[in-house]
Amino acid sequence: MTPERYLEVQFIKQIRKGYVKNAELARQGTNVPLSHMSQDEHCIVTVHDKQRRQLWFTNRRVLLQAQSRVTTRFEYEAVSHVHWMFKSFWDRLRTSPVLG
Repeated sequence: MTPERYLEVQFIKQIRKGYVKNAELARQGTNVPLSHMSQDEHCIVTVHDKQRRQLWFTNRRVLLQAQSRVTTRFEYEAVSHVHWMFKSFWDRLRTSPVLG
């Protein structure tokens, strides 16, 4: 499973269950920082934090928008290790067709 699809699936599940109230699936063409994104990049999810900033999860990286300034927080390719915050990650990892 690609990072893009994995993020999308996880956010869809958590939003539908009501666990995540400050995130929304991105609608193409609305309030997306297009000038900061490459042509083949698109937004998956937007998260609004308590400081009134927005985190844009794209298919390539995470962008932070604070007022009119947009910066790259990190690119997925640069991540070598993560700590997942849900119980079933290791089970999913073991049964993943990509890794298993």
